[in-house]
Amino acid sequence: MKPLIGAPNLLNKSCRNLAKFFLMLGLAAGFTTPLQTLADEDSLGDAIRQGKFIFNGRLRYEDVANSDFAQDASGLTFRARFGYKTAAFKGFSFLAEGDFTRALGVDNFNSTVNGKTTFPVIADANSLRLNQLYTTFTGIRDTTIRAGRQRVKLDNDRFIGNVGFRQNEQTFDAALFQTKAVDGLTLTYAYVIQVNRIFGSKSPAGQLDTNTHLFNVAYDKLPIGTLTAFAYFINVDGAATASNQTYGLRLTGNQSLGKGFKGLYELTWAHQKNYKNSPAAFSLDYFQIAGGLSYQGATAKVGYELLEGNGSQSFRTPLATLHAFQGWADVFLATPASGIEDLYFSLGYKAAGVPFWGAVSATVIYHDFSPDIAGPDLGEEVDFKIAVTPEIYKQKVTFSIEMADFSGSPILPDVRKIWLTATLAF
Repeated sequence: MKPLIGAPNLLNKSCRNLAKFFLMLGLAAGFTTPLQTLADEDSLGDAIRQGKFIFNGRLRYEDVANSDFAQDASGLTFRARFGYKTAAFKGFSFLAEGDFTRALGVDNFNSTVNGKTTFPVIADANSLRLNQLYTTFTGIRDTTIRAGRQRVKLDNDRFIGNVGFRQNEQTFDAALFQTKAVDGLTLTYAYVIQVNRIFGSKSPAGQLDTNTHLFNVAYDKLPIGTLTAFAYFINVDGAATASNQTYGLRLTGNQSLGKGFKGLYELTWAHQKNYKNSPAAFSLDYFQIAGGLSYQGATAKVGYELLEGNGSQSFRTPLATLHAFQGWADVFLATPASGIEDLYFSLGYKAAGVPFWGAVSATVIYHDFSPDIAGPDLGEEVDFKIAVTPEIYKQKVTFSIEMADFSGSPILPDVRKIWLTATLAF
């Protein structure tokens, strides 16, 4: 009989996961105990009755053409998110939220779990799952403590986000502490034991066990804007290449230029190294700079973003809302080993109170991609979006049309995507 060589490691992993589970269970139980103890008091009943129902429904048609595939993908999907949030009682509140996603007859696409691999990917798999379940304590002045499954978004989502564009969003099983007790200063810490990814309830890649610490400190009282310092220690079981430690600074702000004009600017630098179970040592940088001008709802920006690569490793942001960066076609969800430079230009316009149409917005973005180190050109992309939010039956409904067109790389396929979306939320 062969010895179970991997048994100690398997046992250690099981013990760590069990410890994480009981930690989260203990935190949630500790927060909810006062609610259970005082369940007969009228004020608790009032907190429940005065709570708020949550509903968000989104119908989307997506079409994808990819030159690596003989067939285009098309999908009509519907996502419903529903739940309830209580009002606060003794500083405690509770939120429970589920969601489900279904393809509605048009399902000629690879959802990553339906086996239709002859089609391009549309990562909106049929799913039924618990999206959020957490207890929040706000009994300390200007402080929030939250434990459970929750949405976590830090800064502009470039490093930590919820991937809200997809039908199944990304949530985190975490304990989060945030305080604004010092004027102008926001301090956030989160400990994450599991990441619930966008691939749905049936995917083997739908969840990642982690031992992750997130630190973020922002100060918004500087004359030039908001300065943020962050340190993210991401340790992912079963996906060692996603593990890293990242330290960085971010500055964002705007300045009035008179006569309705405003100057806009942002600057981010970060350094990333291997961490815990990373398979190889690396030391890489991230740099982003953007400037722009706004006037009466119109905005023009130019920016540059660099994620370094060394030929074998690259700067990565595995917990980010990746769709929002480096083009909506999602060609660069994983940073190439050669790294990537993105020179981009954008024009946008927003207006509120437009007769019949309500709020109206339009955006067009151009990207020019190239490798950080020597290598083939990485192509270019044009993105475009128009959205309107009229009021229908006293509820605001958002309709949008979006397009992403990536082309021009000798080593990557041409990709064109179109989305037609209707969203109702209350």
